[in-house]
Amino acid sequence: MMQEAYARLPAFDPLSVDELRGVTAIARAPWTEGGRTMKRIEEKHVGDYSTRVRIYYPDDSQILPALIYIHGDGWTIFSLDTHDRLMREYADRDRIAVISVDYSLLPENYVRDERDFDDPPVCPLHADLRGLPPSFLAIAECDVLADENRAMAEALCNANVEVEERVYQEATHSFLEVVRIAALSDRALNEATCWLVQQLNREIKDSPSIS
Repeated sequence: MMQEAYARLPAFDPLSVDELRGVTAIARAPWTEGGRTMKRIEEKHVGDYSTRVRIYYPDDSQILPALIYIHGDGWTIFSLDTHDRLMREYADRDRIAVISVDYSLLPENYVRDERDFDDPPVCPLHADLRGLPPSFLAIAECDVLADENRAMAEALCNANVEVEERVYQEATHSFLEVVRIAALSDRALNEATCWLVQQLNREIKDSPSIS
């Protein structure tokens, strides 16, 4: 699957960050094809830094709940395009607007010293997690970060945050992005979106400002 696509491309070690971004875009291109069709997709520049955002609308509703999505890969490599299909999947399955943020990427990892791991922006496990909204953690069993994900779930629980923790057996990192061919990815997305719809419905019901 995705590993096979990477294997056909140049090794990462000698590449610059820009070259690495190009390689990952090529490798992931097949997984962004097809999928859900949006009623419209808009791009805007917002905020003091004119940050680009891409907004996915599944239908013509004038008012929609919204999901703000921050794409992954260490804030270094990926983009709005590498996660385009995933955004469309969330928008259509939940019938929500999805706002994907094209944040400024780092030229290199900002962890320079082991002491940096004590900094909450680097390692959220060290942050004050009290008062955060309910969380859904889709944990890939074979992800190199699986232990950290479980630790975060435990830390959230200890901070009295409502947590739904799901472990997907034999799944690897980024498994959601291969939903085009993987039934497990489809199931995980369905479970995540069902959870999100429940949370949004509960929020709407409890809000005195929404009739």
